[in-house]
Amino acid sequence: MGTVGYAKPSGDSEVGSSRNRRGRWVTTASSANRTLPNLLYLHSVIMEMMRMYPVGPLLVPHESSEEFRVGRYRAPRGTMLLINLFAIQNDPKYWPDVLKFKSERFEGKEGVRDGYKMMPFGLTRRGCPAEKLALCTIGLTLGSLIRCFEWN
Repeated sequence: MGTVGYAKPSGDSEVGSSRNRRGRWVTTASSANRTLPNLLYLHSVIMEMMRMYPVGPLLVPHESSEEFRVGRYRAPRGTMLLINLFAIQNDPKYWPDVLKFKSERFEGKEGVRDGYKMMPFGLTRRGCPAEKLALCTIGLTLGSLIRCFEWN
């Protein structure tokens, strides 16, 4: 059974079934806010999806505040730095079976970061200010798609 097939029964047991008179699923904002943090498998699926296919493969450019060295290369003060997020999150040194979709990598992990291996929204004060909103929106959208449609 695929990921969607496994996520649907898991979501049904964690959320319960709630349909209106016409047989449509009923979801309110308050029930979604209470339920989303409890959908741990859905969270794992979203994290693995963002690991394999980051929205922005390069993080926002930074500028070095002082001279530094990386290996044998010297970068003077004021150098523009581009961080290749796609390369970090798909590096076989950090992620075994990097090309396989394995949502269980993120089971039991809190938040979206796994050290500096997983940073889909950037880090520190230059990270995305709407990270929480994005995660809620992705979770609500993907959860609704899984719950409201029959997938083969």
